[in-house]
Amino acid sequence: SVMVRPHALFQRFGSDLAVTVNVSLYEALLGCERELEHLDGHIVRFSVPRGSVVRPGSGLEILGEGMPLREDPTSFGRLIIKFGIDFPDAIDESGGTALENALRGIGLGPEPLRVPRTPRRGPRQGRRGGEL
Repeated sequence: SVMVRPHALFQRFGSDLAVTVNVSLYEALLGCERELEHLDGHIVRFSVPRGSVVRPGSGLEILGEGMPLREDPTSFGRLIIKFGIDFPDAIDESGGTALENALRGIGLGPEPLRVPRTPRRGPRQGRRGGEL
């Protein structure tokens, strides 16, 4: 049998590799570019375009950047990138006001105080989390 040593950054799942990449809240909302050094030293570049929003736990897949397939060592699995979002520990008063104005300016004000008895349908559904 073959022993696979744990790696500090990558996890292996068959022929797929998974890695968690943290992005700032700014990057989660406005897009980002990253470079990742692969196990063999080559650089993998990926990005989240402006206009796409990174949600906690979301990710992307890059075909052909995983480990060699057992049945065909010239083909490779996927590199699965999972995103973590670094939220600030605190926001000062002036930053909070600026952020509130910016979010309200694009129609993202606070939710109503009372939680509705039935789930609401529409474009904002699912914005704040996943299924339980």
